[in-house]
Amino acid sequence: MPSPQGEADYTPNGNPLQGGELGGRQPRMAATADVITRVQPVYPLASRRRGEQGETHLLVRLGPGGVILSVEVTASSGYPSLDASALAAVKKWGFSPHPPKELIVPVIFRLE
Repeated sequence: MPSPQGEADYTPNGNPLQGGELGGRQPRMAATADVITRVQPVYPLASRRRGEQGETHLLVRLGPGGVILSVEVTASSGYPSLDASALAAVKKWGFSPHPPKELIVPVIFRLE
């Protein structure tokens, strides 16, 4: 049985997301340099108790100055509560200023 303790983390790996293009171009994985401030996702207690683990990929569309225009799930963890927690956290992140672009942010929920 998994431990009730777990972690949720953002893990940039620099590898492009496999699959079709989004918005006419392939977004790239977010690098550590893209992120100025991070809010760690909350690992929902009910999810921990049920042993739910997974990885959510979020598409973050950024405007000029690093302003978040939108965040959406492109690959679900398989658990709506984990996906919702990932969305809520990443919407609070601060990104470095740059021209408008799209980034993929992976958020991993893993029980220890």
